[in-house]
Amino acid sequence: MLAKASHDLGDRRSAMTQARTAYVCADNADHHGMRAWVRGLQSLIAYWDGRHQEASKYASLGISQVGGVTGTSVVWLSCLQARAGAALGDVAAVRESLAEAEQARDAVSPDDLDEFGGIMAFPVPRQLYYAADATAWLPNAPEAEHQAEAAVAAYRQAEPEDWAFGDQAGAHTDLALARIHAGNLDGVDEAMRPVLDLSVDQRINGIVASVRQVHTALRDPRWLTAPEARVTREEIEAFTAAPVAALPR
Repeated sequence: MLAKASHDLGDRRSAMTQARTAYVCADNADHHGMRAWVRGLQSLIAYWDGRHQEASKYASLGISQVGGVTGTSVVWLSCLQARAGAALGDVAAVRESLAEAEQARDAVSPDDLDEFGGIMAFPVPRQLYYAADATAWLPNAPEAEHQAEAAVAAYRQAEPEDWAFGDQAGAHTDLALARIHAGNLDGVDEAMRPVLDLSVDQRINGIVASVRQVHTALRDPRWLTAPEARVTREEIEAFTAAPVAALPR
């Protein structure tokens, strides 16, 4: 929990140090599920720090340790592998990992980590978000908008225990990216509005990074003089200028 909090505040060094400590604790407790889950957390931290090769490595280490693990962390690891692979441009790995995640979902039997809930569990809406996040990286992916719409709809209908504002925001930024990459600015503001309206105390590291990806996409020469693109870029710059990390510790 400390590692996740440090990550949300953008303190990557502390986050990874605390995650390594968590792994030592899981190892001392001989808890297979927690070992695998912490590898997932390390992959997540590395991914949002732009260290995609390292993110893939940690996801692979976690997958190698899931023998006997039946909970949703198995699904999470495959989704993390898909997302890291997408960032690295490995389209085949993305397709394979997403298929493995689907197979793992069918075989899930909730374990003690799932009983904790929260970030220890990996519900279906979060899986749909990760699939959208991975697909958003791929070139010429006509399914990207459909994947993102499915994730947005899943969070709109999610049970309270399955809902997370950070992942919901990520699904919305993926929808915006899919529309931009498809060459259409219509609906980009609609997709981004719930994100850009978040208060400062909710502008965690992962959300800020996702929003910056939209800003990068809108810097494409096609959109430089488009009024709606300019307005969205300005809003994104104002949003990212005041992240949660700027609040008093």
